[in-house]
Amino acid sequence: MTRRAIAAVLLVVVPFAGGWKVRGLLAERDAILVQAAASGAELVAMRAEAQVMAGLASDLEQRVAVLRDQKPKIVERFYRETVKTPLPADCVLDAGRVRIVNEAVNAANAAGVDGRAVSASGPADDGGR
Repeated sequence: MTRRAIAAVLLVVVPFAGGWKVRGLLAERDAILVQAAASGAELVAMRAEAQVMAGLASDLEQRVAVLRDQKPKIVERFYRETVKTPLPADCVLDAGRVRIVNEAVNAANAAGVDGRAVSASGPADDGGR
């Protein structure tokens, strides 16, 4: 081959190889940009979830404080209503006492005592245990 033919081949091959390399670099850059955008969207979503969880934690702390304040009152009320003024053996509960019992059952269920629900109608039949 002559020098002229070699120069002509190099004039075609070198720009083609350079273009091929640039195309590969641009494809890598585009992939990195897509990945960065997805990561940014994930971070925004995580921040929003963290804010929601912080709000829920704050709400839970407030509810725990309310329950903590109510617990002694519920015990004192139970003592006052049942021990200090007991019902006669043949007496039927009046509406006020039924309401108190139902409130206590609802409070126990809301607090998740022993992880079991309490029935307002009386003890549950647990199969002879």
